[in-house]
Amino acid sequence: MNRLSIGILVVLLLAQLVSCIEEIPFASGKGFGTLVISGGINNLEEDQKVFLSRTVENGGPPRPEAHALVKLVESTGRSWDFIETSEGQYTLFAGTADTEFGASYHIECTLEGGVRYQSLPEKLFPAVQPDSTGWQIGKETTRIEDGYSHSIDAFQLFIHTGFAADQPETYLRWTVQSAFQFTTLPECSPFRTTVTCYFSELLNPGRFYIRSNKDQAGGVLRNHPIGYESMEPFYRYSETHYFTIYQHRISQRAYEYYSRLNQVAVQNGSIFDPIPASVKGNVYRVDREDEKVLGYFQVSSIAVVRMKVVQADLAGKYNLLDKRYNLCGLYFGYPDAGYFEGCCNCYSIKFPLIDKPDWW
Repeated sequence: MNRLSIGILVVLLLAQLVSCIEEIPFASGKGFGTLVISGGINNLEEDQKVFLSRTVENGGPPRPEAHALVKLVESTGRSWDFIETSEGQYTLFAGTADTEFGASYHIECTLEGGVRYQSLPEKLFPAVQPDSTGWQIGKETTRIEDGYSHSIDAFQLFIHTGFAADQPETYLRWTVQSAFQFTTLPECSPFRTTVTCYFSELLNPGRFYIRSNKDQAGGVLRNHPIGYESMEPFYRYSETHYFTIYQHRISQRAYEYYSRLNQVAVQNGSIFDPIPASVKGNVYRVDREDEKVLGYFQVSSIAVVRMKVVQADLAGKYNLLDKRYNLCGLYFGYPDAGYFEGCCNCYSIKFPLIDKPDWW
């Protein structure tokens, strides 16, 4: 396994490439019209987001819940308003709230008709810094377009970390953001100019990588899996590739929630399906607590690690096809080479496009 010592790469207060807060998909079943509240806050200098929606019939995409009033409330009595930045998405802009370690936070949501919902308070603990990261090329099981599960070659990520010294019980969760660049060929331009595009996506949405020191011998995690990415399409690794790893310190309640989601996934025989509506989160209706509300508002501190991977790192570990003579070989008179539109137009690549990050 390849290991990267973290040292100065750990950044506790870092503006992210994109938000590491994901909107969790829920299965609608028969309970359509159920309110779903997800999102959270953390210690990073970034926009914080909350998503409001309602489940729909037949497992369709959720219907955004617009025109709500959403507020973050601190245990000291201070509060800050979220702004609706798109239908059903509410944002607390970076620098608006000066949250503090040791304080507790919850959200209050008032819908357009006046009905109020809120989350249970959760404490913001100091972040836990990981010691190092590692990776290897291995096999993972995933579902592709045909709907069946397949074994694939994957770039597997691992973490080596201790736990918080100030708490006998510490709960951790990991999310990973993948980013890569792709540069067009100079032969595509009459002026031999090139264009470099940058792409990013959250790895393994719907999977929950968590661990606690309650049942961890020695209080140290070594080579703990925290995510993976398929080696296909291989052009993602033909230039520079980054993995941004977020180590969340979460509450015991959040840890138990994600544990239940993992257990249900195993019982259902698949980790790729939307989450059943039977899994209850930490959000409730204020005047009628028996109403079913889905989702979770996560309060977490985050330590950030960034791992850089270039094509040379994979030499002898994975056989990448040559970009110039294989992927783009058709442009150089190799009739057996495939045609890849991205060789001359990187904007055609089917991954979420981003601006070049400042740290690239």
